[in-house]
Amino acid sequence: MHSVTDILNVLLRSVFVGFGILIPILAIARTSDLKTIQFKDLFILTAIQMVRILGIIYFILGAVAVYPLFINTGTEAASNVKVDLTGYGMNIIFAPLMTLVITQLFWIKKLYMKRKVLIMLPLLLLILPSSLFMTIAQSENSAPALNAAFSWQEILKTIISIIIFFFITFTIILLGGKLKDKK
Repeated sequence: MHSVTDILNVLLRSVFVGFGILIPILAIARTSDLKTIQFKDLFILTAIQMVRILGIIYFILGAVAVYPLFINTGTEAASNVKVDLTGYGMNIIFAPLMTLVITQLFWIKKLYMKRKVLIMLPLLLLILPSSLFMTIAQSENSAPALNAAFSWQEILKTIISIIIFFFITFTIILLGGKLKDKK
């Protein structure tokens, strides 16, 4: 069985993947229909607000997971604890930290209102904290990692992540009452 924090981490990671894929596409997309533009802007702003808060939650969950690595509850002093900062140990520290840094940049309105930044930051959120990036950065031969990244399972996970992100964002828009038909 998975714990609640594991399920929440998977859900949050799915939101970040969906954000990293859909927001740059929406930022690039152009339309002349006023209602479509309004919905697109509302969707992007709601997604940004959601990701800012979820980045903090994801970091807190990561800090809770890392806490036992640094704190020794036994008789030895905490300074004697050896923390392996390679492989999995580095990934559980690096991913929440990078996610926090990138998501908190969205608090700066002048920054996310620029189109290029609105494309770049979600892509960074998609790439930097990913296990694929960590595997490529730490290994000398990245071919096996690239082959695993483009398997059908990973493609299906990405599609599901996009769907999860879309429905969570759309639900927040509906619950906020911002999508009312003005007649």
